[in-house]
Amino acid sequence: MFRILTAVVLIVLTIYPAGASRITGKVTDVLDSGVIITVADESTPIAGDKVKLFFQTSTGATMEVGIWRVVSVEGGKVEAEFVSGANRPRKGMRAIVTAADPDSYAASDPEFSRALEDSGPANARQKTSGIEAALIFDEDFNENKNGWKLGQLTSHEAVIQNGKLYIRPLNSGTSFIANDAGIGWNDSFAIQTHIKKRSGGNTHFFGLLFGYNEASAHAYCFGMNGEGYAGLFFLNQGQWEKPIIGGNVGSLQKGNSENTLAVIRNAGATYFFINGKSLGSKDNLNLFGNQVGFSIDHDIELAVDNLRVWNDIPRHLIGPFLAAAAVDKGTVQPISMKIIPYALPAGEELAFTFTYLVTDPEKENSVVPVKIFYSVSKGPMPGNRQVDPDKIVLEDMVSQKITEGQSQTYSRKNLHLPVSPGTHTLTIGIGYQGFRKSLRQEFTVTGSGS
Repeated sequence: MFRILTAVVLIVLTIYPAGASRITGKVTDVLDSGVIITVADESTPIAGDKVKLFFQTSTGATMEVGIWRVVSVEGGKVEAEFVSGANRPRKGMRAIVTAADPDSYAASDPEFSRALEDSGPANARQKTSGIEAALIFDEDFNENKNGWKLGQLTSHEAVIQNGKLYIRPLNSGTSFIANDAGIGWNDSFAIQTHIKKRSGGNTHFFGLLFGYNEASAHAYCFGMNGEGYAGLFFLNQGQWEKPIIGGNVGSLQKGNSENTLAVIRNAGATYFFINGKSLGSKDNLNLFGNQVGFSIDHDIELAVDNLRVWNDIPRHLIGPFLAAAAVDKGTVQPISMKIIPYALPAGEELAFTFTYLVTDPEKENSVVPVKIFYSVSKGPMPGNRQVDPDKIVLEDMVSQKITEGQSQTYSRKNLHLPVSPGTHTLTIGIGYQGFRKSLRQEFTVTGSGS
C-alpha cells in the first residue's frame, strides 16, 4: 500500500485524428517496468502514446516526475512503460497522455501546447511549474550575514572562516547554536545542510537542530554519531530524550567525515534524509519555535558548510522525497479511541479501546507484528507536546491478520495513573513498517491522588 500524498499525475491523451478528446485516468498499479492506468473516458489510448506524470506538493508547487509510453490497452486499463525522469509513480495519481507525434494537435489544444513548452529536453525532465519553492533562510557562511552568535560563549566557541561555521566545545556538556529561520509550527518546509565531524569521540552525538525555542529549551535534533547511528531526538528543557526514530544508516559516512542532512515537511509528515537516503518519517511533529541550527555533545568539533531553508520542497529534493514518502510497504490508519471513564478519581486505573486499520496488499491474509504505543501526559489539547516529566509512555506488540478493509480493536485495562488532579491527555498510536499515526483525547482526574 502507499502513504497518501498530495500528488497529481496528468494523463493527456491525444489520438491521431485532429480534435481528439482528452482522456483522464488514474494510476491503479505500479509495476517493475511501468504503470497501469485506468481511464474513465470512452476514448481509448493507443500504443505509443506518451504519459506524463506530475507531482504536486501540499502548497501547490508542481514538478514533472517523468515520461512513460503506452505499450498495451485492454478494456479501460492502459499499461505504460517508463521512458525517462525520476521514475517515482504512485497509485492514486491522476494524469494526461499525449500522442507520440503531437505536432498536429498543438494548435488545437492550447493547454497541451503549454505542457510541451514546460517539458524541456528529454534529459532535463525535472522541471517545476506553478509555485516555486522559495528560500526563506540562506546561509553560506562567507560572512555573518544572519547574525550568528560568534566567539567564546558559555559552552562553546563559534567562528566563521573560509566559508564555513566552525563549532568546538568549551566543556563536556551539550551545546547549541541557532538562528531564526521563519518556519511556523505547521508550515511545509525543507532544510538542508552539510555537516563535517572534525574530531571527537565516535559515540558522541551532533546534528541539525530545528523547531528550537531558546526560552523553553525545547527542540528537535536530527542527530548522528561517528559509529553510523542517526535518529530524531527530542530536546526537553535542555535534556535529550530517547530517539523518536533512529537506527544504523548505511548512507551515513562514519568517523570524521562530512554528511548532507535534509529535513522535509509536507502534508503533516516530516521526513529525514542522510546523503539522499531516508532515515524515516514522523507524523504531526509539532515545533516549539522557529529557529534552526546545530548541536554538539561532549568533545565533538564541527565544520558546517551551508544552511538553507525553503518554504516548500526544492526541485533537487523531490526525487528523495518521493522515494521516501510514497513507498508501497503498507500503511496504518487510526479510526477511533474511547477512554473509560473520561473522569476518574486520582489513583484509579484507566481503561481505553483503540480501533485502527492496517493495510498491506503484499501481506494480505498474513499475520504481522503491529506496535501499539500510548502515553499519558499532563495538560489539555491542543498544543500538548508531551513534555510532562511524569508522563507514562508504554508500548505493546500485537500480532494480527491483515484482511482488506477489516479494522482491529485494541483494549487496555488497569492502566494506573500517577498524575495529579486536572485535565490530561491520552495519546494512542499504531506503528507498522515504519509508519506511525496516533489519536489524542483529553480526560479529567478528580479528587486527591493515592
